Amino acid sequence: MNKNAWESDSDGHGMAVTAVILGFKVYNLYVVDGVSPGVKVIPVKVIGNQGWGWTSDLAAGIYYIAKLFELEKLSGNVLNPPGIVNPVIISLSVGGPPSDLVREVIDYAIEVGVFIVAAAGNEGTEGMVYPAAYPEVISVGAVGWVGQFSTDGWWRLADVPEDLEGQLYIPNFSSRALEGQGLDVLAPGAYIVLPYTPYGAAHPPLQAIKAVPSQYYYLSGTSFAAPHVSGVVALALQKDLSDGRLDLNQSVIEGLLKDKAFKITWYNATVYDPVVRGYVMYSWDDDALGSGLVLADKVVESVN
Repeated sequence: MNKNAWESDSDGHGMAVTAVILGFKVYNLYVVDGVSPGVKVIPVKVIGNQGWGWTSDLAAGIYYIAKLFELEKLSGNVLNPPGIVNPVIISLSVGGPPSDLVREVIDYAIEVGVFIVAAAGNEGTEGMVYPAAYPEVISVGAVGWVGQFSTDGWWRLADVPEDLEGQLYIPNFSSRALEGQGLDVLAPGAYIVLPYTPYGAAHPPLQAIKAVPSQYYYLSGTSFAAPHVSGVVALALQKDLSDGRLDLNQSVIEGLLKDKAFKITWYNATVYDPVVRGYVMYSWDDDALGSGLVLADKVVESVN
């Protein structure tokens, strides 16, 4: 048993989520870059070693980061005078039922200038989880590529086309927006290759199709879509800070993400399933689409 489990990622989920942002090394062979590999990550553990937790712990984690940011803004130092600090993004690959306490600390975090991105959930037609379902939070659903599987192998060996028309599908698990909920954007969240060690190190991704516990694995879930968007937000903020001041805020960056997204105008797709060794039809409605797939280049280009 890990005697430091209280402060470590004993589940593997947090490491995989972080790898989307920072990237990871495949043994000593090569490095896979993340969406924004130059950022600094402050890990805050709010979920227990069993994979579940309390909303009060989630609220405490959000408050902790927001308070650190607020104090840094107020203090200032030689490098960062008062009011000018590096922006902070809270990336939440966690969710549950609505909570007044969580809503209150989210409002506080955004008010002091923190950016918040959250996974929409893996509940399918049952609806989005919270805090992603709150309108002020940038919520992220999952999208996949229709060519990620074939009778020849897995998508990591393939060349994803530049023209995405008809090339995307919405997995059944990605939460749909119920009445009163607002799904903002989509990002890759179906069978993403990431380091994953809940069972310890074993084999690289080739074993994943056989469900053998692996050091690298094909992972699916909006948990892995959300950090894609968090990384894009970081890239946008980096460019925004290039002139020494920060003009973007939560609502503005949400608008950019949505305005520059790739619109999905079709409602079904056929995808080869390597588990059943056959083709599966996926279908969805507007409640699964948000504004479409986030386009990092378009978002960053739009920042003045």
